[in-house]
Amino acid sequence: MPTPIDYTWPAVILWIGFYQSLMLAPVLWGRRGENQLANRLLAVFITLMGVRLLGLLGQEAVADWPPAVHAELINPLIFLYGPLFYFYLRAFLERKFRFRRIHLWHLAPVLLPAIGLWWLPESMLSPAGIQAALARHDPYLAVFLFSRVLFGLAFLGYLFWGLRLIWRFRRRVQEEASFSEGVHLRWLVFLAGVLLLPFFSVILAVVAHGPPSAPGMALRMVAPYPAYAVSLMMAILALITMTRPEVLEGLPEVLKVEDEDELEPPRYESSALTEDQKARYLARLEAHMAEAQPYLDPLLTLSGLADQLGLNNKYLSQVINEKRGQNFLDFINGYRIARAQELLRSPAYGHYTIVAISYEVGFKSKSAFYAAFRKKVGMTPSDWRKAPSKDS
Repeated sequence: MPTPIDYTWPAVILWIGFYQSLMLAPVLWGRRGENQLANRLLAVFITLMGVRLLGLLGQEAVADWPPAVHAELINPLIFLYGPLFYFYLRAFLERKFRFRRIHLWHLAPVLLPAIGLWWLPESMLSPAGIQAALARHDPYLAVFLFSRVLFGLAFLGYLFWGLRLIWRFRRRVQEEASFSEGVHLRWLVFLAGVLLLPFFSVILAVVAHGPPSAPGMALRMVAPYPAYAVSLMMAILALITMTRPEVLEGLPEVLKVEDEDELEPPRYESSALTEDQKARYLARLEAHMAEAQPYLDPLLTLSGLADQLGLNNKYLSQVINEKRGQNFLDFINGYRIARAQELLRSPAYGHYTIVAISYEVGFKSKSAFYAAFRKKVGMTPSDWRKAPSKDS
């Protein structure tokens, strides 16, 4: 006789997460475009999460958590979560990311719990065996607990590694592009934050129940909370990808890097530029900015401006950094904001909206314009437009 579906609130939470993963993963896998590999890696990640939830729901009674603990423990595939997140970031940020043999070492942690399972007694590899072991606080449970601690440390390592990758990419964009894809970078940081939910859930379990006194108690106490957090993660990811589908389209090609090494900050110690050359290049740059107004191009890049001036990219970057004390993004935005200040006070542009003026001076979005304006002027564009001019 088939087991009836459990409609207790723990089971309902898990069913919600499973159905969200069931709907979201195929959509990501089938999405075409430049960001296809990244989306497919995210689809695999979500599929593994869904399989994990299904494993919990497949127990005879979800409300009986010892069997659910078994499904949680006999799961070496959780060690793929960290590498998948890292590879997703690489595929998102790089133009032609491809898997290589050297990447196989990221799969090594999956073998550790598999070896541990081989070493354990056969009686420990069934729901009934796990349940009996939990009841008698069997010392072998320490192996499972150690496996989960190892997984947590490894996954946190990948998360912080990924955040460092995002931070380095953000710096690189500021040095080489006059625009930033804030929505995409915010998505990546948000994704990393969402992936921390299971860890916060473990902390919540300890706060709610107190520190465990034995491995069996720790496993019994903590097991439900990460499962709930994973279900919440699925719901959040589904909501974001439905309401902000642009995050799945990926970065513009001009912002992507060839490989991870390109994210290193510029170094000028070995530069052959003399102080006299820097001064001459700066004068040429400032004259070109005043006459040609290249900052009005919303897609202007460091290499594009260097081509206009007939200069080496690194030399131009060094001049802007050392002689103006700015990165490329702030340098270009300074000219855009100065022009916007003129237009906001000009009677000829009195009928223009603030958003229209932001596009007129080279910004790609209203949010980027407002942030840059407040940073330079200390007030919003609307306040500047209303404020009396010193010349009047």
